[in-house]
Amino acid sequence: MTYKQDPEIKSSKLYTNGAIGFSGPPGTGKSIIGKLIAKELNMPFFDLDDLIAKKAGVKTTKKIINNNGLPKFKQIQHSCFKEVFRNNDQEYILSFGGHTTYPDCDPELIAKNKTLVKEHLFNICLIPSDDINEIVDILWPRQNDGKRETGSNTSDQYRLYVQNLSPQYIKTADLVVFTHNASIDDIATIILNELKK
Repeated sequence: MTYKQDPEIKSSKLYTNGAIGFSGPPGTGKSIIGKLIAKELNMPFFDLDDLIAKKAGVKTTKKIINNNGLPKFKQIQHSCFKEVFRNNDQEYILSFGGHTTYPDCDPELIAKNKTLVKEHLFNICLIPSDDINEIVDILWPRQNDGKRETGSNTSDQYRLYVQNLSPQYIKTADLVVFTHNASIDDIATIILNELKK
């Protein structure tokens, strides 16, 4: 199915300054777009998944979850999350997954992560749409790259995954961008226009 190509701003709080975070489901382009925005704004860029994998001595976060389980992954994730904020006092861009703030296995840890997001980041949520069918149609084909672990083996399982997570992504965001099937450049442009207002 073909969807509208132009990205849309759903809601926005005015960005003034400080660190910027990119959240959203796996495969929405958080890292690629985050790097583009960081280059344009002359800010350092960090990818939380890369920091977690490096700390654990593996290539992907999926390996940590598969080898050590979700609770262990969450502990490493929280530790790396705190380190980013502790070690960087200038403006920067951070790409972080929605599971950072999703209440699944350790509510206390997640509450701490939510507080960190609120205190340290202007949180931009990238998500294809508020239509679950569009989200699944666009993102499901991107999940089979060996890097991501959503616990989904079928598109129906993935639908349930994003149905549970999507409200959380949107609720915790300062700016929501419905990416649809737009190009990376178009998405980056609309975000930059918002940030520079």
